[in-house]
Amino acid sequence: RVDCVICADAFRSLSTFQAPCDHYYCIGCLRELVRACVVDESLFPLRCCQQPLPLANVFPLLPGSLRSQFNEKAREFGTLANHRVYCTNPTCSKFLGSSEQALNIVCPRCETATCTLCKQHTHPRENCAENAALVELKALATEKHWQTCPRCSSIIELNIGCYHMTCRCRMEFCYLCAAPWKTCACPQWEESRLLNAAEERVEREFGVAARRAEPVVFQRRVEARTQEMRQYHDCNPHRWRHHQGGGTCEECGHYLPLFLKVCSSFYRNGCH
Repeated sequence: RVDCVICADAFRSLSTFQAPCDHYYCIGCLRELVRACVVDESLFPLRCCQQPLPLANVFPLLPGSLRSQFNEKAREFGTLANHRVYCTNPTCSKFLGSSEQALNIVCPRCETATCTLCKQHTHPRENCAENAALVELKALATEKHWQTCPRCSSIIELNIGCYHMTCRCRMEFCYLCAAPWKTCACPQWEESRLLNAAEERVEREFGVAARRAEPVVFQRRVEARTQEMRQYHDCNPHRWRHHQGGGTCEECGHYLPLFLKVCSSFYRNGCH
């Protein structure tokens, strides 16, 4: 018998799914992971301990409707974010494909035609101007010094943590200059952000009440954690374990109620 990595219940090994990293999933938790992946792009592609799950072994364990949903979402998530086109009909919003396919795409569900340049209704006898909202967003990003992913052009804001960014398209880059990670000479963190991250991780490790109960001890722990993060910043590979109760991934910013991981060395949350 083996323990499911999600629910921790024991099952016969023959009735479970074994991931390449040797973690086991009961069939119910595996299906829930696939359902979560369908609605949360941060969980795509299906993976455990940063290793992809072989779909040829996963699919026979899924009902047909879930396989169809996954294949449809895989096509969507496999398209760069700035190239994705959705039906402009607000009551439909079906994913139509890549903007590189054609100038106009007709929705097979509601037959609405969408312009792939401005992502609005087609306008065959008018010049296509870039979406005004996108222009405003780019101006705001410039004003706030937000960075743009060099792969998919998604705009990213950094609140806490280091300058090592991992976009939802899985591109890893430096937040300061947008160069691929560890190919530039930029500093790896800003001291104030590093301190904020250390405080969050100490709270995660010892509880929020520890700050009020023993403020001096709490501060010493924060200083020690800050020094550890400076010295062992990368912590590669992380020693991930399942985190009960959910939380927010420090890389993608998504809240994960079921499938959050935490590094046992640095109490860093991740969706790996």
